[in-house]
Amino acid sequence: MEKYILNIFKSLKLVVITIFIGLFIGTCVAIATKVFVNSILYLTDIRENTTFFLTSILGYQINYAPIVTILIAALIINFIKKFTNINRFHGPADSIYGAHRTDNEINLKTGYFSTFAALISAGGGASVGQYGPLVHFGATLGTSIRLLTKNILSTDVFIGCGTAAAISAGFNAPIAGLIFAHEALLRHFSIKAVTPIAISSFTAAAVADKFFGGEQVFVTEVMEIDLINFIPIAILGGIFFGFIALTYMQSLNKGPQIFAKTKLKPFLLIYLGALFCGSIGTIYPEVLGIGTSTINNMLNVQIDTQTVLIFLFLKIILTAVCLSTGFFGGVFSPALFVGAASGIAFASFISFFGIATDFKALALCGMASVGASVIGTPIAGVILVIELSNSYDLGVMSILSIASATLITYLFFGQSLFDRQLLNRGIDIALGRSHLKLMDEA
Repeated sequence: MEKYILNIFKSLKLVVITIFIGLFIGTCVAIATKVFVNSILYLTDIRENTTFFLTSILGYQINYAPIVTILIAALIINFIKKFTNINRFHGPADSIYGAHRTDNEINLKTGYFSTFAALISAGGGASVGQYGPLVHFGATLGTSIRLLTKNILSTDVFIGCGTAAAISAGFNAPIAGLIFAHEALLRHFSIKAVTPIAISSFTAAAVADKFFGGEQVFVTEVMEIDLINFIPIAILGGIFFGFIALTYMQSLNKGPQIFAKTKLKPFLLIYLGALFCGSIGTIYPEVLGIGTSTINNMLNVQIDTQTVLIFLFLKIILTAVCLSTGFFGGVFSPALFVGAASGIAFASFISFFGIATDFKALALCGMASVGASVIGTPIAGVILVIELSNSYDLGVMSILSIASATLITYLFFGQSLFDRQLLNRGIDIALGRSHLKLMDEA
C-alpha cells in the first residue's frame, strides 16, 4: 500500500513539474521572441526611414542608408566573433543534432551569441530570416532550464518546448509550433513529450497575445475557391514551387564553397557581402532584411508581376551572399518571401493562358510550399496555412502543393536544408541516436 501511494505521489509530482516547465519555458520564450522581433522591426524602421544618407545624383534620389547599416552590422559581427572565439554560429541544424544526441549537448554561449548576431544581421539589412535563430534560441533556453531541473525530463523535451514556443509566439500559431517541434526536431511522438511541448506552445501564444498584441504576421483574405478545379493548379504549382525551393537551397548549400574560392579572410569577406547587398538595397530596399511587409504586399497582390520576378531573383541571390560571406540568420523568412513571389509568378503564368485563378491563394500556397520544403515540415506547413489564413479550405488546398513541392526537394536534395547542413558535417540524423552515439565515441 505504501509503495502504491509513493508511486501516485511520484506521478503527481511529474505532472506538476511537467506543467510548470511547459508554462515557464513558453512564457520566457514568448517574451524573448517578441523582444527579438520588435528589435528587428525598430532597427528596420530606422534604416528605411532615415534621410541622413539621402542624396541626389543626376536627378535621382538615392539613399545610402542600406550600405551604411549593413556595414555597421558586419563590423559588429566581426567584433562578436573575435571576442567570443566563435568560429561558427549555431542554428536549427544544431538544435536538431542536439535533440538526437544521447548527451543532448547544445553550446549555450554560442547559442545565445548566435541569436544576437542574427538580430544584428537582420536589423542591419542582411537578407536573412528571424525564425531559425529564434528556434535555436528556444532550444538553447530549454537546455539552460534543463540544467536547473537535473534529469526530471530529457533534454530533447526541453529543446522541443523552446522550439515550439518560438514558432508559436513568432507566428501566433500554437498548433503549428507543436507540430513543428515534433516533425522537424524530435521526429517522433510520445505522450511524455507532447504534454509539456503543447503547454509551452500554447502558453507562448497566449503570452504574446496578451502582452504584445496577437496580430497575425501575414494578413490576407482569400475568396472562396472551387476545390475540384483547384486540384490540377495546386499540383502543377507544387512542382514549380518545389524546383524554386530546390534552386534556393542549392544556392545556400553551394554559396560558401563559391566564396571560399576568393581566398579572402572571413573578416574581410563579410564586408564584400555587405557592400554587394547594400548596393542592391539602395535600388531595391524591399529585398533586404526580413521582408515581412513586402511578403504581405505580395500576398495581397499589391506588387506588379515584373517587380515580383525581380524580387524573386534578387532575394535568392542576396540570401545566399549574406549567409555565405559571414552574416548569420534564418533561412525560413527568405523562403517565405521566395515562395510568395513564386506563387504570384505561377499565377501570372497560368493566367496568360486564360486559366482563371486566385493570385492570393497561390501566393499563400507558394509561400507555404517553399517554406515547408526548406525546413522539411509538410504537415506543419499545412497547419501554418490554416492558422495564418483562418481558412480550412485553403489549408486543404495547400496540401497538394506542399506535398508536391516537398517530394521534389526530397528526391533531388534531401529531407531539408538542415539535414543537408548536417550531412555536410558528416552527421546523418536518419541513422538514429545509436549511430550518433557510436560516431561520437569513435
